[in-house]
Amino acid sequence: MTGEFEKALSETEFLNLVKKAFHLKVLKHTPLLNKSIKKVAFCGGSGAFLIKNAINSGSDAYISADIKYHEFLMLNPKY
Repeated sequence: MTGEFEKALSETEFLNLVKKAFHLKVLKHTPLLNKSIKKVAFCGGSGAFLIKNAINSGSDAYISADIKYHEFLMLNPKY
């Protein structure tokens, strides 16, 4: 599923919005890229298999309930 905000958010604004919406104290995310977030892809379950779809949809961010360890590392060569 994808959706768009009317107005783009900064990465920090977006992450804070996600934390607030899901009542989270901690949110694991990839390194910040200093880009705005307007289009977001979302998967309510384990969504590692949808990462390429999210990228191909032009989404600026992807929210998933669970990303497998190795897929997360592929997106984060820094780790």
